[in-house]
Amino acid sequence: MDNNSRTVKEQDPTGDTVSIGLIASPEMASSIAQAIEPDFPFFLELYVEDNVSWKVEVVTDAFAGSAEKASDIMKEAEAVKEAHGWDYAVCLTDLPFFREGNFLVAEVNGKRKISQLSIPALGAVPMKKRVREASLQLISEMYHGSSKEVRDREQEKMDRIQRRNEQHIPKKNARDLVRKGWFERMAPIDRAQPKESSSESDVRFMARAKWNGYVRLITGMIQANNPWTIFSAFKNVIALAFASGAYAMIFPTLWQLGEAYDWQRSLLLMAASFTALTSWIIISHGLWERRSKTESATMVKLHNTTTILTLSMGVLGYYVVLFCLFFFAVFLFIPVSLLESSTGLDREVGFAYYLSLTWLVTSLATCIGALGAGLEDEEAVLNGTYGYRQRQRKKQAKKEQEQKEYEGKT
Repeated sequence: MDNNSRTVKEQDPTGDTVSIGLIASPEMASSIAQAIEPDFPFFLELYVEDNVSWKVEVVTDAFAGSAEKASDIMKEAEAVKEAHGWDYAVCLTDLPFFREGNFLVAEVNGKRKISQLSIPALGAVPMKKRVREASLQLISEMYHGSSKEVRDREQEKMDRIQRRNEQHIPKKNARDLVRKGWFERMAPIDRAQPKESSSESDVRFMARAKWNGYVRLITGMIQANNPWTIFSAFKNVIALAFASGAYAMIFPTLWQLGEAYDWQRSLLLMAASFTALTSWIIISHGLWERRSKTESATMVKLHNTTTILTLSMGVLGYYVVLFCLFFFAVFLFIPVSLLESSTGLDREVGFAYYLSLTWLVTSLATCIGALGAGLEDEEAVLNGTYGYRQRQRKKQAKKEQEQKEYEGKT
């Protein structure tokens, strides 16, 4: 629960109990669902309905993280809901989806009492609060309905609740998936109610497939990859690179290069070292996605872009650590008197020179690390990419389906 003191109404065994299932894909979505579960009944009572008792259950489902289409997620949500006997189900997935040429953030089917939320489409925002907020809105849409009249009535109720519970309830419109902040103003989430009677959804929340929509989705996908966990995979790379760079620092030629390089050349060398290490990781582990019969070219590009940016953030963290190590090593290994002697630079050196030399050594050592280093924690890198996670989940989902079929026959 949050810092404010709160209690959830005890369930009345003689009253109505409404069961909610949160079906989450493995890893990030599952961890968020488990984090919001304890105080979720309190918010359901506050936001949605206070005349019933709410029961919440979290289930991790591999298929929710490996489905090819949004419609497949809805079918899986309904199947899991029926299997557990829930009244309503919300599927939380870390997969991106398209609907009608735009990014699908969430959708609701009130008749079937199922809904889904694509967590990456929320963008790089505080995930726990946004997922809880969005899930509450989806359940409200299923429980009360999505018509204009119903939403007007729910807004009036929300206004009354907000006045009574200012410390608990953020100001939010009953038609919005989440409350509008700076991110929503830059990349808005639009509400749409399909007109066709055969539609799978009563209401959809979409982000337009423009530059701001792509920023929203890609930043959300990067956050779902949790790039800083990948940084732990660079232990051996750092060790090899630091050992190579420290050895190279004893040679006067490197000192003279540090003097001769201007900032443009140093920046170019740093970019080359970034590219070398990132490319090596992608090639050596087969992380580059190719278009398949089941995935669109746009989706493949999204996965590959996310992989590059995620690994680049890990490489950036590696580069910063290596830079700090070499900065102290330069002072430790190279006496100032030797640098200023005739065998060194034959002039006085200052702080700017040490920064220039450190920058050069870090970039060279990164190139060396890219050529010969092995990763200690290969699984961390693989799990940090969408393509690999999807392949693993598809295998798991297929295995679970075969197990169900086998148990059905026996």
